[in-house]
Amino acid sequence: MTDLKSKVPRMFLTFSLVLSLMLGFTLSSFANTFCVNTATELETALARAANNGENDEIRIVQGTYVGNFVYSGSENSNLIIKGGYGKNCSSRVIEPSNTVLDGNGMGATLVLTVEQVVYWSVDGITVQNGKASNAHGGFYMRTSGGAVTVSNSIIERNTTINDGGGVYVKSGVVTFTNNTITNNTASSDGGGAYIETPYYGVVTFTNNIISGNTSFFCGGVYVHAPYGTVTFTNNAITGNTSATGKGVNVHAPYGTVIFTNNRWSPKL
Repeated sequence: MTDLKSKVPRMFLTFSLVLSLMLGFTLSSFANTFCVNTATELETALARAANNGENDEIRIVQGTYVGNFVYSGSENSNLIIKGGYGKNCSSRVIEPSNTVLDGNGMGATLVLTVEQVVYWSVDGITVQNGKASNAHGGFYMRTSGGAVTVSNSIIERNTTINDGGGVYVKSGVVTFTNNTITNNTASSDGGGAYIETPYYGVVTFTNNIISGNTSFFCGGVYVHAPYGTVTFTNNAITGNTSATGKGVNVHAPYGTVIFTNNRWSPKL
């Protein structure tokens, strides 16, 4: 795929949606902060955060956490997950390889779901070795709107028989920045990632490495955003394989699609 730009007159709606979400998140206070040191503590923090009726921040101390970690609730509370913390969460080094969530081939590694409009942010972790037979990918995030941000993270060696081998995200505004999505496999669409937004959603990929992913259709990233705004800027998209659409495939027939300064191999 070559870099391209197509526009339709929907930018005002898109801008309004993003602005309202960001203002809402900025004004929110995070009532609970969890500092976790073990897999059990992480499981407990996610369960409590999903049901305490408050905005939460989970800080993960450096180390490897083996398990299948789930946040599933019905509240419209915001959530931040950050890796890289030292003892007692008194300091932080943003380096995703120092904080690893490992699914051990026993199911999706990290699942965050809620049927509400929320803001979620995940920063500075590795999600690996998820194997989902009846779900999507190693890293699965679903909301009924709002915004999801994933930054400074590694998503690798996850598999699914469904869509989105590495990560599957469904939300209103989806932002991926400074991540590495590599060596993930899907039997269906989006070996590295499958992104879905409703109506006038916004999807932004900036400064990511998307490499070595495999699927039946679109080995790298598949984006479904029929009326949305989709932007890929400064990403390295290399060595992804599939029957068709090896790098990135965007389905946005009534939306805006912009590709700028991405590095492709092979160039589609």
